[in-house]
Amino acid sequence: MKNFILFLSLLFLSVIILSSGCKKKTESTPCDGKGTLCIENKLDSTITITLKPSQSTFDLQKDYMQCSDLTGDQTYTINVSGNGIDRDTTITVLTCDKKLLIIQ
Repeated sequence: MKNFILFLSLLFLSVIILSSGCKKKTESTPCDGKGTLCIENKLDSTITITLKPSQSTFDLQKDYMQCSDLTGDQTYTINVSGNGIDRDTTITVLTCDKKLLIIQ
């Protein structure tokens, strides 16, 4: 009888140990899969910034900066237009990136 109780105790302990180590772990995306792009205007006038494919457009005054949280691991086309200026550039924003683009 003593051996039977010892056997059941070891079996119960083994089941608890094995079941606690088999939990599924959920992996979370670092930085929620986003990156940050800041654009600073060093020109003498207000400019208009268009980000594609996010389709966001905003005006940026002289000596100001605006930051946008964008989907990471994606390439963006940035159009800068204003008084006598019309430029396009492409930039890749990775997950957890913090990039600064200075327009001068």
